[in-house]
Order: sequence, then structure tokens, then C-alpha cells
Amino acid sequence: MKLRISLLLLIVGVDTCNTVVAADCNDILKPDDSVDCDGGDSGGDTTKKRKFGAGMVQNAKPSMYTVKEEDNKPFACLLSSEELPICETSTKGVKGQRIIPSKHFRKGNYGYESGKSNIVQDIRIHTTGNTNVNRNDFSKWTRWYQEYGNTQIFRMHSGEYKVDSDSRGRSAGRIEAEMSEWWPATETGTSWKRYTGTFTIVKANDSTIFQVFTNGGVYWSVILDVNRSGVLRYVERRGETKYVFGEGESVIRRPFTVTVCDNGEFAEIFVDGVSMSDGIPYGGPDSGWPRPDNSKTHFRWGTYVTSSNREKEENKAVDSLMFVAGSRVDDVNGQTCGPI
Repeated sequence: MKLRISLLLLIVGVDTCNTVVAADCNDILKPDDSVDCDGGDSGGDTTKKRKFGAGMVQNAKPSMYTVKEEDNKPFACLLSSEELPICETSTKGVKGQRIIPSKHFRKGNYGYESGKSNIVQDIRIHTTGNTNVNRNDFSKWTRWYQEYGNTQIFRMHSGEYKVDSDSRGRSAGRIEAEMSEWWPATETGTSWKRYTGTFTIVKANDSTIFQVFTNGGVYWSVILDVNRSGVLRYVERRGETKYVFGEGESVIRRPFTVTVCDNGEFAEIFVDGVSMSDGIPYGGPDSGWPRPDNSKTHFRWGTYVTSSNREKEENKAVDSLMFVAGSRVDDVNGQTCGPI
């Protein structure tokens, strides 16, 4: 019997002196030492890396963007050089290669307009190294987030994961914008927050790209997610799941406009003007997941590489790029809310 107890304690990570044996954060988040950080992994040919970025070669035409500087270094090299620290919040950030949307994107049906006044201002960004970056510091984090005209540029790189703490292990890499403002449920339910933006996914991760996110337990109520093939889904927390354009239809390089209405209790997502919940906002006590009492809600959008994908398999970040044009959030009064 004593032998069985000792074996059980060893399995769960507790020694026989009743001391919890915890893995050290630095051991969990340490960089992959198999990556060659001296240039050998490029095979001597850096032309494509300089022009397009590692893993971001644009085989499809016309091109959606151009770059000028040499590509960003691999994530493991960023960590081993301590440019991005592990197990602590970085305030220094990491600058990266500039991405310039092409003339094809700017002149096409992608929602582009010149002028940064045409982009929501009251946002923060959530990065792999800092979960709360204010607008004044966005320029420090251009490896992952940039703005060009009214367009937000969200980029992830292969192998990236959350490094400011080990709470999610070597997973949960993300670059998301989120509203600084949180709102409670309205007393009468007759005022709304409405998000609008046009999304163009150039290359996809298995990731969540939009969340209606509620505190008081830290939960999402409705999301849009995409897989690496670009198949877009609408998902309710305790309700319906719907393939937006069909189970086999990819949205890679195909612009689509997202409208999200939320009143702190109910939410409704529209894609290209079509309600994903058939005109009935999701939420409330009959939804299977009423939001916690006294909770507040806000919007998040970008690329969040969840710990597991939609097949419940372990998920790892790959190179991805997404443009979101014209992000704006409006106040809407009335019993209903819909696209502009």
C-alpha cells in the first residue's frame, strides 16, 4: 500500500516529503535549441526571406503586400538573444519588418482608405510578450502589429507562443486588438456597441479572429474562427456552430465584412450583412450560457492561436498574415442593431 501511494505521488508531481514539484517557468518557455540562429537554416538563399518573409512567399497573384527590410528572425532566436524575455512582461517590445499593402489591395474591394483617423483609436494590443500594450507603444511591437491607412496588420510567425508567463505552457500565441472600454449589460437592453471591419486573410493559422469577450470568469460568448485552410466558422459558447461560407470554402484572400452587435447580455454577428444566428441575438438565460452577474464585455479581434484547434488537437502557430480595414465601434440606440 505504501509503495502504491509513493508511486502515485511521483506521478502527480509531489515528492514523498509532501513538497509540490513544479516545473520552472524558464524550463517550460525556453527557446527551441534546434533552430540555427546563425543563418544556416536559410540554406544560404535569403532572397525570398528578404522579399517576402519566412514562410510568407506569395505564390498567388496579384500580390497583396510588399516588404523592404530583411525578414524577422525566427522566434527561437528572438528568445535566445533575450530581445524578448521569457517569464516576465516585456515593455521594450520587438520591432519588425514593415508590411506595405499593395496597390491591388488598396484599389480593390478590401475596405482600404487612407488616413489613420479612419481606424478605431481606443484600443490596446495583446501580444505574446505583453498582454496590455497601449496605443502610444504600438510602434514598439511592429513584429506583430502595424497600421497602414485604415488597415490593421496582424502577423504571426511559426513556433510563437505566449512567453510573459507559463500559464498556458508553450501555446496561446496571439496578436489581438481589443477595446479599452468594457460595458455592462444595459438595464433595458436597448443600447448596443457595434463593431464593423473588413477582414482579408492572406495566410491563416488555426485561430480565433474575433471574440465577444466577457470578464467575471474570462469567457467568450460568440466567436469567429478559421483553420489553416481558411474555412471560417461562427461558434456560440453553448449553442450553434456554423460554417459561414460552407465547410469546404476558403476565405484566403477573399474579403468579408464583419459586423458585431453587443449589449452586454446578447450578441449578434453578421458576415457580409447576413446574421449568423438567423436574426436572434445569442445570450440570456435561455442560451445555455448567460453571462455572469455584474460582468462587463468588450470586443477582441486579430489572430489568437488557441491551445487546441477545432479538431481538439494540439495547436501550434505557423506564419500567418491578416489585414482588417476600417475597424470602428459605434454606439447604437434602439431595440435592434444591425450592419451600417
